[in-house]
Amino acid sequence: MTKSVQKELHAMQALLLHLQNQLDMSVMLFCRQEVPRMLFEAEQIAQLATYVTEMHDPELLCWWGRYNESLGQFDTALEAYEQANDTVALVRLHCHQEDFVAACDVVEKSDNAAAAFMLARQLEATEQVCFPGGIPW
Repeated sequence: MTKSVQKELHAMQALLLHLQNQLDMSVMLFCRQEVPRMLFEAEQIAQLATYVTEMHDPELLCWWGRYNESLGQFDTALEAYEQANDTVALVRLHCHQEDFVAACDVVEKSDNAAAAFMLARQLEATEQVCFPGGIPW
């Protein structure tokens, strides 16, 4: 049996288990990309959160951060972005919350030019000519 046929059989078996609501077994058979979709569709958000954080996959963590951000769950989104080491998303969200001190801390620790640019644009948009702590920018 070839790998592609075996993968297809696993996917079909996982889908069958998913439809039978046997999520634990289904998760074991689905590939990494299918698990979040399957758990989300089954409204197993707590299990999805556990899966995402245990996988330590930056792409998946960024998706989780955006999902939580869309729900207004900013603390959870910040945790996901931090785990994913997505400094631009961290700065963007801190600025959205008007927490410019935290955004500045992220920029200073990361030395990421894109994150620094994001912070500078946000400070400029709010017409801040000084760092929120009073230090000239």
